[in-house]
Amino acid sequence: MTRMSQSRTKLHREEAPPELKVNVRIEEPGGTFNTYSHDPQRGTLRLAGVHQRAYSGVEQGTVLNTLTEDGGPLEAFVPATSPTSKGCIVEARVIGGIRVSTLEAQGLYLVGVPTADPARAEVHDAAELSQAERQAIDSAASFGLQRVFLQWIPYADAEAAVKEAMKAYWQNRAESRVRYVAAWKAQPLSSRWASDDEAEPHTWAEYLIPSLPFRFQKYVEEMLLTDERILFFVERPSFVPGGVWGVLRRQKLRQGLLVITDRQVMAMLDSLPPDSTMVDWGYIAKASAVERVTGTWLDSRDSTCEIGFAFDSAGGVERYTMTFPAAHSEALQEAVNLLERFVHPSAPTAARRLYDQKPATNPSRDEGEETDVVEKYPHLGDLLSRIAGTEDVVAAAAARPVEGRGLGPALVLTPTKLVLFPGGSRKDLQPSCREYPVAGISSVELTQSLISCRFEVFVPAMEEVDKVTLRYYYPDAPSFLKAFVGLRHLLGQPVSWGLAENGK
Repeated sequence: MTRMSQSRTKLHREEAPPELKVNVRIEEPGGTFNTYSHDPQRGTLRLAGVHQRAYSGVEQGTVLNTLTEDGGPLEAFVPATSPTSKGCIVEARVIGGIRVSTLEAQGLYLVGVPTADPARAEVHDAAELSQAERQAIDSAASFGLQRVFLQWIPYADAEAAVKEAMKAYWQNRAESRVRYVAAWKAQPLSSRWASDDEAEPHTWAEYLIPSLPFRFQKYVEEMLLTDERILFFVERPSFVPGGVWGVLRRQKLRQGLLVITDRQVMAMLDSLPPDSTMVDWGYIAKASAVERVTGTWLDSRDSTCEIGFAFDSAGGVERYTMTFPAAHSEALQEAVNLLERFVHPSAPTAARRLYDQKPATNPSRDEGEETDVVEKYPHLGDLLSRIAGTEDVVAAAAARPVEGRGLGPALVLTPTKLVLFPGGSRKDLQPSCREYPVAGISSVELTQSLISCRFEVFVPAMEEVDKVTLRYYYPDAPSFLKAFVGLRHLLGQPVSWGLAENGK
């Protein structure tokens, strides 16, 4: 290459317009196109239909993550060598735009070329489009109306319009932070095109949650935070274990579910067999944070396999196992492999959660409901007064006495400790109250049933594991459920915080 050609190349690169790229969801393909449906059994796409239409060479769509004054996304035209499909995402390089004005209103369309099309690599201006493509854009933008004024605008004006629409989109999103759908809930494929965003990414477990029995779907929904993500689950059928012990006991193990999220390990079981009562409801849930898992293993036998967990705390280690049929061993091995990524935080494939600088509180706490509980059970107010001015309250719960007289159980949870009152006939709470640092709790268990309910915490001490139980009736269950969610959330905080707060 000569010196003159080198200088010309450098000049051409300096004069080339900047390349603004946007993602366009195609709503109107440029010709005959296929439609597809999702085949959940085979995990692939199935041809659903073929839409016949004349080929125009230009496709119409909406720019993702943009918001215009009329409340909708910015619209765009994309010249295409061959038609795509409705719903297809095309990365387009902006080359200009077209402003449409009528007697009533005016709007703007973006014009961009696909970055994946090498035939469009040298197109940098709308004037470089073919006459047929420009006529197709004019026709689509005017909607066949007579009194429509069209004005093509240069790249700089189109770029400014895109940036303004993107800024409006993110400002609007920041102002409306309320989440109406939990992050782990997979939306049906048919409803995604109505969203302003691309199809939301989900794990295989989140897509398959709707395949669970409906009661377990509701149980999981009660236990998860809105921004929590499900990484793995395996359903345990109701079965009789084989072997000597199974023959002697003849005890049928209840149906259950093992769930692993980015925050917790949770084992769920039916509190009663579904056919034993008129109401198909009730569960036992045991949970601990993934950060508390210091070991996990799989023990396979002739007809069963047992997955085990070691939950760490400041006072010791708690071990917990859950039995499955032997056919589930391969799936459970995946659970072991997943948790090993949390157990070894320094490994190249480690999985871990990022924390704020201070312990998080329970986002589901409702101070209005808490006030109602205090009015109903004044002794909870006495318990709260012990915490007043020292720490924030994450959750508080109380119930009527199980025996029908005296004071019922109550608890107060703060970021560093759990204060429990088991209930009793005494009016003075002081002698019976016990405090447990959150760092010293290895797991928490909740039984929700129309017959009886329990809130239990497990506190390892050397080689022993103390279990503290609060019993109550179902009408008082909501506040204890919030305390359960809050406590298992706090178990995920670094243990050192709890130790530091308690002066150890």
